[in-house]
Amino acid sequence: MTQTIQFDKTAYAKMMLHATVNSTTAIHGILVGSSNPKGQEQQPQGNDDVLIVLDAIPICHSIPTKPIVDMGLRLTQAHLDHNKIIDNNSSSHDKIIGWYTANERTGDTKIYPMVWKILESIQSFHTDQEKTKTFIPIVARIDSESFEKMLEKKCNVDGDFKGFHVYELPKTVLAQDKNGEEEEEKVKCECLQEGAAGASDNWKNVSALVADACLEDPPVVVYDFENQLEGKVSGLNKMDCDWLRNSQVNKIWEK
Repeated sequence: MTQTIQFDKTAYAKMMLHATVNSTTAIHGILVGSSNPKGQEQQPQGNDDVLIVLDAIPICHSIPTKPIVDMGLRLTQAHLDHNKIIDNNSSSHDKIIGWYTANERTGDTKIYPMVWKILESIQSFHTDQEKTKTFIPIVARIDSESFEKMLEKKCNVDGDFKGFHVYELPKTVLAQDKNGEEEEEKVKCECLQEGAAGASDNWKNVSALVADACLEDPPVVVYDFENQLEGKVSGLNKMDCDWLRNSQVNKIWEK
């Protein structure tokens, strides 16, 4: 069975903006999603299993240490559990489904071992909680060349040059690059979440709005967990720097 990956447009925007405001460093964050979104029954086509990325939670803009990763994952899980209580929806399937990253150096397309280890820990968590080994976490790697094309508004309706590629764990599919070295192969095709947006919300139109937000002076700011830690206690309590929600990103769609 294969997975079809769909992205909510705001999750996509948060990833791109996180990369924009930290353009000279690596970035890392959590992907939250569901295989059974609210109000919808899963509708697999053929043998495909649909996994929808509903949100992106920015974690850091440097090499992630184990304490930051562990605390970020725990706080994000607590945030999701809290939302279930607030929404009075104990059957919500929203959960941590993966990780996103961008490397510091332009042209560096490698997914480093620490990222795979983070995905393994996410898989282990769901295995322990759900007593299943079928869940396959994903990683979205922001690609510098594709990201640049997105900023130039060269992304098409099929999502070519949208700025990132998706891979899944376990990384069992390998390819040989032109130098004969092993590299991870893109194994899934992503699309915008169906039914979550208007008819005009295809990759071309959505990426153009995101590009405008990235190129604003200053760009729409996205805060990560590391920003909160840098602000110490007062930073953790500032609602306008809420790294778990970053609700200011939603204003992109109001323009």
